Amino acid sequence: VTGCTCKGKGACPCIHLIFVLHKLLRVPAENPLIWQASLLDSEVEQILRGRFQPIPEKKKRAGAGGDGGQVEQKEVEEEDVCAICQEDMHDCGEALTWCKQSCGNSVHAKCMKVWAEHKQSIGDKVTCPFCREDWGPMAVESIKKEIRLSRRDPNVHSGVQCAGCRGSPVTGERHRCLFCADLDLCGGCFSRGVHSHHPFVKRATVDGPWL
Repeated sequence: VTGCTCKGKGACPCIHLIFVLHKLLRVPAENPLIWQASLLDSEVEQILRGRFQPIPEKKKRAGAGGDGGQVEQKEVEEEDVCAICQEDMHDCGEALTWCKQSCGNSVHAKCMKVWAEHKQSIGDKVTCPFCREDWGPMAVESIKKEIRLSRRDPNVHSGVQCAGCRGSPVTGERHRCLFCADLDLCGGCFSRGVHSHHPFVKRATVDGPWL
């Protein structure tokens, strides 16, 4: 029989055990194992063997060759939580990173940054919180870069100067000449007919396609 400082009254289960069983060991809330006052040895073994954990799949990106190929990010389901902070990840509005070396599972990027910096500070390898795969010596810098990219304004084309008005950076639509090397125009200059003797392609956002 388990005991805890939360001192659950009568048949009320310990809230800390429920947290560990449901959030960490992923036992479904409707499973009676969560509410039992005690567990059989076979039930403990079933839980600790990861019976309720999703099975990681190693899946390479299309076109990725050899051992250097990245693993695809698994789809984040509605019930998925960050392995570090145990908060929801689905539609959370926060940047996510994932294990590109092995399991493909996601965590909050800011949580992984804290975890990675701690591991680095004590001389340990930065490993995946799920599968313990080594993320390599550049893990911290890679995570920081992902966080920076997630925070940038999709309408600001950093490092791009308009050849017409000389405005920099170009915001909104970016127009690039198909004939001239590195000649870009902002939406205003393009609409006024600057450099109209050459055809252009247009990009509405930083990561959008050229059209």
